[in-house]
Amino acid sequence: ALATMELRPDAGLMGAMQRRAMATAGDFKPQEVANLFWALATMGVKPAAGLLEAMQGQATATAGSFKPQNVANLVWSLATMGVK
Repeated sequence: ALATMELRPDAGLMGAMQRRAMATAGDFKPQEVANLFWALATMGVKPAAGLLEAMQGQATATAGSFKPQNVANLVWSLATMGVK
């Protein structure tokens, strides 16, 4: 919602949300992984290294369940954030 409204939250909130996402990465479904990266990319926020690693692991573990739109959104997000 913040990304859609073109709002950038303060660093404290972003840090807290990234830490929470890292802690619960194993619970993320494919669309949630894609949505998280889409929001970060849209806000111009580079994910913390631990978050990137955790979510890439979850995306790999659930890759067979990704719908085409999830794949497109995730790949666009990673490219937009400059992740190689």
